[in-house]
Amino acid sequence: MLRVANLANWDLRNVTDMGWMFDRIQGNMQKLILDNWQLNPDASDQGMFSYAFPNEVSVNGMQNMSTQILNVYVNAFRKNSTLTTIDLSSTTLSPKIQSLMFAFRNLNNVKSINISGWDISHVTNVNAMFSGDGALETVNLHGLDFRNTKGLGGAMFYGDSKIATIDMSNTKFADIPSGNSDAFGFVNNITTLNLDGAENIPPYVLQEFVVAARNRHAKTVDLSPFTVTSTISKLDGFFQDLPDMETINLTGLNTANVTSMQVLFRRDYKLTKIIGLNALNTSKVTSMKGMFTQDTSLADVNLSGLDISKVTDISELFSGDQNLTSLNLSGLTFQEGIKDDDVFRSALDKLTELNLTNTKTIPASILRAYVAVARNTHAKSIDLSTLSISRQITNLSGLFADLPDVETINVNNLNTGNVTDMSSMFNNDPQLTRIIGIGSFDTHNVTNMSSMFAAYHNNTVHPLEPLVPTYFGKLQELDLSNWNTSKVTDMSFMFAGQQHLTRLGKLSNWDTSKVTVMSHMFEALASLPDDQLTGLNWNTANVYNMNAMFYGMELQKDLSFVNNWQTGKVKDMSYMFANDPVLTSLDLSHWDTGQVGTFNAPQDYSFALMFANDTALTSVGDISHWNTANVHSTRYMFTNTKNLTKLDLSGWNTSKLQIAGGMFKGAGVQQLNLNNWNFSNLHHFNNYGYSAKQGEFRGPEEMFADLANKAVITMNNISLPGTTDAFVVTDFAGTQPIVVLANGHDGRVLPALTALNQQTWTDDNGKTVTGRQNSNILTLVRADNQGTKVGEHGLNFVFVDQADLSNHLNSQIAANQVKSDIGSFSQSWDQQGDTSNGLLKARLRRSPAANDAFLADWVTPEYQLNTAKPATPTAPANPGTGTNAGRPFTPGQAGAGAGLTSQAQKARGTINGGNSQAKVSSALPQTGDQESHAAFFGLLMLPFLALGAVVNRRHEK
Repeated sequence: MLRVANLANWDLRNVTDMGWMFDRIQGNMQKLILDNWQLNPDASDQGMFSYAFPNEVSVNGMQNMSTQILNVYVNAFRKNSTLTTIDLSSTTLSPKIQSLMFAFRNLNNVKSINISGWDISHVTNVNAMFSGDGALETVNLHGLDFRNTKGLGGAMFYGDSKIATIDMSNTKFADIPSGNSDAFGFVNNITTLNLDGAENIPPYVLQEFVVAARNRHAKTVDLSPFTVTSTISKLDGFFQDLPDMETINLTGLNTANVTSMQVLFRRDYKLTKIIGLNALNTSKVTSMKGMFTQDTSLADVNLSGLDISKVTDISELFSGDQNLTSLNLSGLTFQEGIKDDDVFRSALDKLTELNLTNTKTIPASILRAYVAVARNTHAKSIDLSTLSISRQITNLSGLFADLPDVETINVNNLNTGNVTDMSSMFNNDPQLTRIIGIGSFDTHNVTNMSSMFAAYHNNTVHPLEPLVPTYFGKLQELDLSNWNTSKVTDMSFMFAGQQHLTRLGKLSNWDTSKVTVMSHMFEALASLPDDQLTGLNWNTANVYNMNAMFYGMELQKDLSFVNNWQTGKVKDMSYMFANDPVLTSLDLSHWDTGQVGTFNAPQDYSFALMFANDTALTSVGDISHWNTANVHSTRYMFTNTKNLTKLDLSGWNTSKLQIAGGMFKGAGVQQLNLNNWNFSNLHHFNNYGYSAKQGEFRGPEEMFADLANKAVITMNNISLPGTTDAFVVTDFAGTQPIVVLANGHDGRVLPALTALNQQTWTDDNGKTVTGRQNSNILTLVRADNQGTKVGEHGLNFVFVDQADLSNHLNSQIAANQVKSDIGSFSQSWDQQGDTSNGLLKARLRRSPAANDAFLADWVTPEYQLNTAKPATPTAPANPGTGTNAGRPFTPGQAGAGAGLTSQAQKARGTINGGNSQAKVSSALPQTGDQESHAAFFGLLMLPFLALGAVVNRRHEK
């Protein structure tokens, strides 16, 4: 039995038939040695190893090895598990072999295969040549010529999960399109792919070359030692996700036919250098989307001179490149309308150098980068006049925003004909004083101008806790007379904070027919002369928000152009005219306010602070009929309007009113009509004006506090809030005398209000005050020395009606009350001469005058008291025959007497102590003399004498 057959060194070049040579040796042959055989490539080898399965075959040095011999050689490795290395580098293949398909397939134990040097120029098929070799780690293909195989074919190394090293140095590939290939399918652990000297390598081999670099955590990828096929058409993602890569050398990369370079270097977090980048042939490239995105260490990129004439998409090009400092784009020509979304997202904070020499058709993203360089280098000026800028830019939002040092911007040569968005364009530029060329902007397509020139810092941290902004604008002049605003829908905050602006141009030319938001538009234009906003007879029919529109315009005396504005859609008028100390008058009687209060917001401010601090305002027109059915807040609406003396709001529907705190605080109103008001829905609010159950303030908190003038507040037929939001005395606190006439439905008593007369509070000096007895005071002085006060008495301020007021005043000038008030002076007081029917005589009243119809004057009366003369033996005077005898005290009636009878006092007692649902009784004079009847007539006339036509206008119509 032949175990080992050593047939080495045979020269078989002349043998023409080797058929059935080793037929049926089956398993008896352990080793077959065929080293250095020299074969005739034309010899027949049919059945040469029929049923022959030697355990080991040696073919070292064999020349012209046939397919039969190669197969029996490889099969021995499948049979013999001890064989792990295949080295055929010393052999040559028969030129007759055309296919090596499956040649080394499914070798479960082989770890290394070396076929370097083989001439396979005659082979056309290498599909799956090494597939399924589960233990294979190393393959040497050095020098192989794959030009006739059309690359590595399909599945060449498919499934070789342990392969780590492949030597393909000096290999050759045909420079033809190779299509997709799964040659390296499931080859996940390769760390070395040697391509030195390789020619025309196909893209999938290049891709595996990069995979090997990734797997071995390489810091450098160098393409210069080999060439890549010129037919490669896509490089999408070729060098992406290389976490350790620092340098990539692209020299030798032929990109003449590449059409896409999307995400080419994406997420190479340590990449700092790309050699040969600007030498690439990009003449056919159409997309560079995300090419360098998230290369967080990339600082310097040179794309100068690249041909990007066909590139239509550069979106996200440098997105996330947070350390980018220098970018050279000189000589580039961008397509008009190129897609450039998010080119520099999170990548502009450190950019300090951008070369745009001879750069053409600069798109918006590159223009923004140009501005960012100015920001980062603390430049004081920006000049666009020398740049070639795209005419297709549509969005300039925030272009020049947040430039802390820029003083001058030249926008000449910036074509804006297609721009639709200019919002925040020059926003937050604290040093900007001049914009050259702004008046020539073509704005006919612009829809958004919100915050365009805004210059304020929003101090709000929490959205539900709004804080007062800080203004810092330094712009001095703008001439926007020729702007076409016919498509603009949003002008909110447009000039807000430009506190030094003195000129705007003739804005009366503007078409505002499509504008929906004008909130804060002119806020804080404190230096804008009154003549700059004239004739703004704008169409405001579509505006729904006018919040703070003219807030803080300190020089605007005349805003009468707003009188005829269409306000039917306006939902928020809060702060609209606030803080304009020279505004003198408005006539808003024609305004439609039916939608005010319909904002679906956490808190609808409605009318809050609408006229606040307008200290010169004298009139707002007849607004008694305003439709307020949806109004939620009138908080501080008229606060500090010190010259606005008359207000009739009796026609307001306040059924939805929730917040009225401070509405008239510090106001100068003298005659205020709130008849028919419904306060029943008032509830707590917080310091930020938001309705809140746990808010610090009650719904009517300080509603009438600190009034600047004497005042009469009429609140007939009203509904009061609930207990937790009830009126308290501090809601009326102040130092000016006031009279509040308040009653419920059908004139019923409102004990919750009349009780305020006895509530106490602490004034600014720490003094405890009952009701309004600090301001409503009856004063008694000596007649012989009018500068000497001998007594005083605090008066009520809340009354059910005028009869109640008269009763109260009479009670305070009763002789017994006077004696109590004047103390020791009562010993020398001429009570008999100064009183009639137990009340002080009218002639003793120094003020108010008998014909004074203003009720607030009657709660600060002053009487002079006479000193009794020594007694004489003359007969006593008849108290019923004097000139002032028997006249009841009736404010406002000429020649009114001293007081009412005890029956009238009983009627007042019913008001304060009786059933709260009882109707108020009229304080009728009970004496029968003619002058008392005249006094009663005067009492009936008081509504007309005291409050005038304004207060009662609703009833006179």
